[in-house]
Amino acid sequence: MHAPTSQQSAASPWGEAGVPADGRTARLLARTMFRDLKEYGIANDKILEVASELIGLVTDELKEPQRTER
Repeated sequence: MHAPTSQQSAASPWGEAGVPADGRTARLLARTMFRDLKEYGIANDKILEVASELIGLVTDELKEPQRTER
């Protein structure tokens, strides 16, 4: 993924500090990602692997808050 441009950031559904602007944003993003993965023919077990990896990455970052983002 590429870093968002200033124009993309302004149009982002995410508020300050990465907090969803409203409660529906995270659910909408998850549903969109799920639908896209299914449309690409990705099996449910592989989607679970991706979800687990995302959770692992966030968990690692929470354990090391001083680490800079890429």
